[in-house]
Amino acid sequence: MVTQTKHNVEVMHIEIFAYPHKSKDMQYNIIIRQHFFPVMSNESLKFNVDGSLRGNPGPAGIGEVLRDSRGKIICLFSLYKGIFDSNLMELLAIKKACCLCVMNPLLASISIETVSDSKVVVSWINDEGIGCLAHVKDVYDCREFMRIHGGISVFFNSRSSNSFADFLAKKVSSQSGNMVQWSD
Repeated sequence: MVTQTKHNVEVMHIEIFAYPHKSKDMQYNIIIRQHFFPVMSNESLKFNVDGSLRGNPGPAGIGEVLRDSRGKIICLFSLYKGIFDSNLMELLAIKKACCLCVMNPLLASISIETVSDSKVVVSWINDEGIGCLAHVKDVYDCREFMRIHGGISVFFNSRSSNSFADFLAKKVSSQSGNMVQWSD
């Protein structure tokens, strides 16, 4: 669903969460939520993403913050991923952001910057090598999401500029639970 005025587009995002039900057979409860947020048709969005772990390899999670061009937070989330290495966590954080952009066709005409504090992983995604062979599929998935969307770009920026995403990733890597929060 899209409503449009002369300069604004209201984007609907549908979330589907699956979380384990506390039972022996690990059934999953599904929650579906709809969120609407206004986006100027000529503006860009920015994903700050980060992966964090305790040990290398160790318990790991990703944190992401989606902001509009004025810096207003649209969504933030953190996901616990299991036991992984640091480069894979950074890569999975970028992949998740790219996937979310491609999965929502209403974001197709919006420029989206994805910012990571991992120079190595950003170089892999921007076709400056592949890195570890174990990560090839995820690197190619990111490149394919960028090709399909056409408006996604991935940049490196220092850790200090990514502090909120870093905080979210560190929090969830200590296994404190997944979180998704949308702005009003």
